[in-house]
Amino acid sequence: MFSWWKPRNEVRTPDYTLRLKRRFRELVEVIYSEGHCKFVFHGELAGKTWRQINISLPNTLPEQDLQRIAPRLAAALAKLGHEFVISKVSGLQVVPETEQAAALAKMREMGCETEVGAEGLKLKLTKGLNWKKPNNEQAKEQALQITQLISAARGKRARVEVLAKSDSAEVNFL
Repeated sequence: MFSWWKPRNEVRTPDYTLRLKRRFRELVEVIYSEGHCKFVFHGELAGKTWRQINISLPNTLPEQDLQRIAPRLAAALAKLGHEFVISKVSGLQVVPETEQAAALAKMREMGCETEVGAEGLKLKLTKGLNWKKPNNEQAKEQALQITQLISAARGKRARVEVLAKSDSAEVNFL
């Protein structure tokens, strides 16, 4: 009866099937199937209208599977009308001490007092004496900036490799 109606969360091709399953608020499962194999990747909806999906593929995925699956995920997400970033964390990168010190100084300048734990695994932020409550626009800008400063201040950060992205996807969160 409704053969003209197609779900907006699934793409089927002769080689593979991709289905998006909303979990909670901005969390989604990306279920990729080919033949008898099924992979479940975790993603996050982003952007003002949550039309961008950010997927981080696991390091345990063999390279040959990665090279085949990433372009297929990109094609399917584009077909569904989503902006997307498909990435993979490929180890940790040591942050130079000068960059680490600059990040701590910038956070102090923004009004945040920092306390770095043992081996840089934890970073405690507290409001400093010159902290001023930002308005909504400033808060959005500062959230992204502080996230990047925290990873630099810890002394180690994840090395993220972008495998595929749509033309207008935002990647400044990396």
